[in-house]
Amino acid sequence: MDEIKFNASHFVFQTEWWLERGSWMPRLRSWILKHVLTFIAGGWHLMKFCMVCAIIAGVLLYTPVLVWWWDAVIIYFCFSAGFIIGYYFIWRIRK
Repeated sequence: MDEIKFNASHFVFQTEWWLERGSWMPRLRSWILKHVLTFIAGGWHLMKFCMVCAIIAGVLLYTPVLVWWWDAVIIYFCFSAGFIIGYYFIWRIRK
């Protein structure tokens, strides 16, 4: 999401849908894409939807492995590592 928003010129996929340009610009979208199906209205919204779904799935599927606070620390580090790997090493390949 950050790469699309702050560094779109270097984003891996340079299509109008991913970058929400051209006919996919927010002001040119239909009512249903603006208010009901927002999660498929562009790349940023799809990434946000996937992130929220992953967090909700993690909360719903959580079963204690260690003491709850150790689990919280491990989950935090896994989320942070996933973000760092995804942002700096996968999505910024074209730089």
